[in-house]
Amino acid sequence: MTSYTIDDGDGGTALDENQQHYRGDGIGVVDPAGGDLAVSVNTGALGSTDTLSVAAGDAYIQGTTHTLGSQSIGLDGANGTDPRRDVVYVDTTGSLQVENGTPEATAPDDSNLYRFEYFRPAPADLSETVACVLAEVWVPAGATSVTSSDIRDRRIRALQADSLTQDIATQTELDTHASDPDNHHKRPSAGDGLVDASGTFDIEPADFAGAGVADDGSDDLVIQERIHYEPGHTEIPDGQDDVEYHRIVPPSDGTVTITAMQFRQQGGGSSSNCTLDVYDAGVATVVTQITLGSADRATYTAEQGNTVLVRMSNATGGPIDAAPTIDGYIDT
Repeated sequence: MTSYTIDDGDGGTALDENQQHYRGDGIGVVDPAGGDLAVSVNTGALGSTDTLSVAAGDAYIQGTTHTLGSQSIGLDGANGTDPRRDVVYVDTTGSLQVENGTPEATAPDDSNLYRFEYFRPAPADLSETVACVLAEVWVPAGATSVTSSDIRDRRIRALQADSLTQDIATQTELDTHASDPDNHHKRPSAGDGLVDASGTFDIEPADFAGAGVADDGSDDLVIQERIHYEPGHTEIPDGQDDVEYHRIVPPSDGTVTITAMQFRQQGGGSSSNCTLDVYDAGVATVVTQITLGSADRATYTAEQGNTVLVRMSNATGGPIDAAPTIDGYIDT
């Protein structure tokens, strides 16, 4: 297995490269979309044995499927001066492990960046370890605990175990194919994602669940359309109140879900008097709101068919140059 050591380059990390190589070697989480081995905060306390929780699930590692039950795992205490990025993974024996990153001063020197946007500290590269990576955890300098915002999901779906086995053709099969093409191209039986419907075959939505297509229990496919709103630094005049900057209009049968928000100021800083909110116009309700200098990685869903507005307000006493970022998706 080829592995990489840390090199800043354009901001990529050695772990990014190594994780792709691990996947090519047949390493990954069997069903990340279904919640397999998701990492979340338990007590959050650093220096304890139950800092994080890891959901039950399967890790596929070089031909072996390891089934893990839900369990907790600890993180070491923080460095007093510099942050670090730890990596949670499953090893070749099917055991949970944590590889501590090296504490380093943040780089580049830009106060507008946020946790994992910094090149440094880099996460542990696992260059000498065969690992099914689950998550990366930002451990702030001098902290006594971590929160959900400090966890970055790094699970990658395993290449289907069955597809790693080659089906070798024989000359007899090829000769039969040449003389009778229908022998290999007979209509499939119902099942395996196909339903026989009066001489035609329709795709069954449930067969695609977990692959970016959701099954809503009907006969229709529900496709998630990603949302990313990042206009860059925007001047917000003093006295502005709930001014619309962006509008998200789903189809009548769709919902808008916001998964992450950030609101940063040029040069850093924060203020509870300058806010970014997501407003469900259909029910005249603020779905979620954050203040300047903060971030939120919780999930909020607007009601079906309702237009969502991105709005900003400023009551700080002066104009502010701020940068909003919103991520989410539309279910249709």
